Amino acid sequence: MFCDAVKLCNDKITSLDNIQTIFNIKSAMNKGDISDTLLKYFPDTIAVTRPKVQTKAIPKPNWVSGFIEGEGNFAIKILKNSKYKSGYSARVWFQVNQHYRDDLQ
Repeated sequence: MFCDAVKLCNDKITSLDNIQTIFNIKSAMNKGDISDTLLKYFPDTIAVTRPKVQTKAIPKPNWVSGFIEGEGNFAIKILKNSKYKSGYSARVWFQVNQHYRDDLQ
């Protein structure tokens, strides 16, 4: 979807139809937030249909690292804890999240 929007931008055709199409694509990406100002000037904005993921296989080994780079999170939290000699404990976690719209079903 992002590539489609970039191609429209690279066409250097600044027709209202192209701009409207870019906003339609943008409204389907990520959380789909479109500002009130943009909606005022482009009231016909309707999110395009998100393409269905056809495979559940990992296409290339590096795909996993790229996916985690974009969607992953690693955190460490230090807490006061009198059970330990130092008076502190650490919680470490790793998680990968996606927006509910990205559910493979």
